[in-house]
Amino acid sequence: MCIRDRKYNISAIDRELAKKMQSREGKELKLTLLKKIGEQEMMLDLFEKSINHCNQQIQYCIDKANNEQNVLKKQEYETQRIVFDDNKLIWNISGFVNLISIDIKTIQVGMFFAETEWHKRFYARQICTIMYESSKDIFELLGKNFKDLVSKRIDITSFELELKNIRSRLNQFQSNNSIYLHTVRNNTAAHKDQDVLNQLNIITNINWSSIIETTMEFESIINDLGAFLQKLINSGLNNLKESPLGRERGL
Repeated sequence: MCIRDRKYNISAIDRELAKKMQSREGKELKLTLLKKIGEQEMMLDLFEKSINHCNQQIQYCIDKANNEQNVLKKQEYETQRIVFDDNKLIWNISGFVNLISIDIKTIQVGMFFAETEWHKRFYARQICTIMYESSKDIFELLGKNFKDLVSKRIDITSFELELKNIRSRLNQFQSNNSIYLHTVRNNTAAHKDQDVLNQLNIITNINWSSIIETTMEFESIINDLGAFLQKLINSGLNNLKESPLGRERGL
């Protein structure tokens, strides 16, 4: 049986969507995705520089505190180190989310405009793995250290509801999709089921338009998390300016 004769799970929505992707609207979408990938890739330089700067300042504060005899001055350096630790945490989470977003858009370009059913499902399998893994990673990154940060050292009162909404939506996303995403990931992508018939059954039954819809739902959560983190970055920088050494240096 050749690939083109295989009985894929193709719905009427799949057929209409495939036509749309080949239209002028589809071409514009592709250009938009490529542009956004380029913009976000450029942002990686900012994340890298910011995290490296935090690392340098953290070490600077540690060295100064270790060599300082004055107790009050020593405490100032320790306070400053904590502020830079906080900013590093925020920048790292933001960079992580940005990397997820780039990967999603890169796979979308392949998945949206694939010319064969096999290629559509190849990209769908990869995006299932990314959504399954990164949704778990995000919860870990928003875990204890992050909760301590936003409950004790940075005031997020004005945008706290955004975080609650994002957590709720991500929880719901996992509840609705994790079993299926795990099945695809474990049997056809990150791992391969050695039972070929079972693996082929999972692959051919992937519904292209359904995976696109799931991806768009996940991407919406990621986008809102990115917007929330930008506000948190601003709050973290404000904390830096208001810190003892920050005021001293005129940051």
